[in-house]
Amino acid sequence: MRKYIQKGVFLLIFAQLFMLFGCTNQKINSSFYEQEIPTLTSTSTKTKTPISTASPEVPKTITPMHIPLDREKMVEAYLMLNDSCELPCFFGITPGTSNWEKVKINLSELGFEWGKPFDPYDGSDGNRKIYYTQMRSSVSPFILVISPLIDNDTIDALLIQLAGSGVSEYIPEYSIPGLLKSLGIPSRVWMDSDYHTGLPRPVFAFWIFYDQLGIVLRYYVIGFLNNDAIIICPNDPNRFEDDAKNKLYGLNMYVQSPENIRLLENLVNVWGEKIPNLPLPINEISGKSLEEASEFTMKDFYNVFVDVSSPECFETPKGLWNEK
Repeated sequence: MRKYIQKGVFLLIFAQLFMLFGCTNQKINSSFYEQEIPTLTSTSTKTKTPISTASPEVPKTITPMHIPLDREKMVEAYLMLNDSCELPCFFGITPGTSNWEKVKINLSELGFEWGKPFDPYDGSDGNRKIYYTQMRSSVSPFILVISPLIDNDTIDALLIQLAGSGVSEYIPEYSIPGLLKSLGIPSRVWMDSDYHTGLPRPVFAFWIFYDQLGIVLRYYVIGFLNNDAIIICPNDPNRFEDDAKNKLYGLNMYVQSPENIRLLENLVNVWGEKIPNLPLPINEISGKSLEEASEFTMKDFYNVFVDVSSPECFETPKGLWNEK
């Protein structure tokens, strides 16, 4: 947490979150969170989930609320204060509940700009209006992109992208170690090596699933060849050295309500991503489960990735992966 943000500023921002998103202390999906989840060891003991009060019409004239902080610092502070809600709620936006018009106004006030126009989603039918868009905010030294999937003016799901070399250092809560500490041991992990094949070292995309929470994380790690094996060291300080454009620093988070019956694989497909062989061979890209590709268990994966000081590596047979 950045020390220079004063206590009064946090109180002001928390009040702004409350006013703009309609956050309350009421829990949603309480019955879900009260169920026993044997594979997740979340460190959170209290869940505050904002509930948006959607209105069918938005006033034509909106009086902006000016806050005595520049927008960049506001976005940074909003990220740090996401304890007003917990994933899959993000930035005060609750998938399955929050009203798009209200969220759009708030993001615009924070300086988010349209990254792309509205696109219809293939699942549109009848009177349902389903589409997705993109809003971007440049917060030095990284970019935050929020892409909502909107169903009849309600935000159905979110793609959250944090790109840039400073994400892990600047806001550690949204690094892979920080997210694992918050979310616990994943329910499953899949690996894919067919991304960024032009690089001199093998690159792996890790798809980290929290099925009970409605969350998928995508994270890249570079390995190196050692005879017939590929060695992967999650905390190798030089793991990004081959990518001058910092593409591999990015983190994608796909989130939806835990009560949504949509498969998380299909959620990822909304934005054009393909998770290999999940749950069917939906394309020709080769993907493997963590257990199939290595001797690691879910707990091993958690322990190695969550400990940023760990020098531990693991290996996967080179013959498992397509070489191009």
